[in-house]
Amino acid sequence: MSTEDATGECNCQIDPFDISSHVATILDDGDIPLVSVSIEGKPNISRTSVHQGQSTCEFVALSHVRSQNLILDGTSKCSLQQLQSLVNELLQSKILLSLSTTLPFWIDTICIPEDHRKQTATKKIKRVFEAADAVLVLESSLYCQRPGSISDYIAAIRCSPWTKRLWTLQEAALAKRLCFRFHNMVVLLDDLTISLEATEPVTAVERVLRTENTKEVREKLDCLDLLDADIKSLFAASTNVSHTSAKDMVKEDKPEVAPEAYWNGTKKLHLRSILRLGYLSLPRFYLIRDVNENSESQAVMEQILTLYNTEYGAGRGMKTSMSKEMRLEPPKGTVM
Repeated sequence: MSTEDATGECNCQIDPFDISSHVATILDDGDIPLVSVSIEGKPNISRTSVHQGQSTCEFVALSHVRSQNLILDGTSKCSLQQLQSLVNELLQSKILLSLSTTLPFWIDTICIPEDHRKQTATKKIKRVFEAADAVLVLESSLYCQRPGSISDYIAAIRCSPWTKRLWTLQEAALAKRLCFRFHNMVVLLDDLTISLEATEPVTAVERVLRTENTKEVREKLDCLDLLDADIKSLFAASTNVSHTSAKDMVKEDKPEVAPEAYWNGTKKLHLRSILRLGYLSLPRFYLIRDVNENSESQAVMEQILTLYNTEYGAGRGMKTSMSKEMRLEPPKGTVM
């Protein structure tokens, strides 16, 4: 698929009400909506149930930076067909094996409605990405590139806006298979790791950092979930902040917001930056983090583990004291 296909416009509109009504019904039933597109271009909304990380049907979850204008609005038949084509490439490239020739997919722009159901649907995102057979990353900067080597692929991913967002790392952390779409092909992150190790020597320390111990990773994810919940709880009452953009909060001149909102906003950004570093410490993201983030993320994760293991111990589930005292600090030299 060309870059023009990914960013072009189309006038073959679909009926948004028809799709949204099906999505609403599925969410009201407690299930997760999925999208598939027939060869004729007709969209179909199906459903799946998720239990303990397993889905009742095969599907692919799409991860993207929402501010980018790709084919992700789902308002035209062409855009939906392009999305379906990208998903089906995972079958054609043997990244996924299935008896089906078409796999349904989940994407927030279609499966999360802009009504009173939005909060309920958003809370299910973790379950969606954990249960998906693969997570496919759609990033505009990668569409334009045809890397010539393994190192080029890794550098392109590392420098992409997708790696700089907290929520995209949260989505990817749960993926069974994490794939990136470049201009001419789909690349599996695990394949890049294997290929790199075959061409470059790996030190003992690097091998430890790259090795995924299921129990340790689960413990880290649990602690990161607790920190995320505390951050959301801590700032839930700060309604002024929700109407103030991050750009306004961090600009150098005096912000045109109330002092309390400005303080809360900058502190929230600070804590979310720490949370992002915590996710980057996971072995899965070894190739994604840069040289500085390599050491910083490990140090931050140690602080998070210390805080929540001390706070919870055998009694996890209690509220932490973060609302009274913010004890997490970034490593010296960390740029937030």
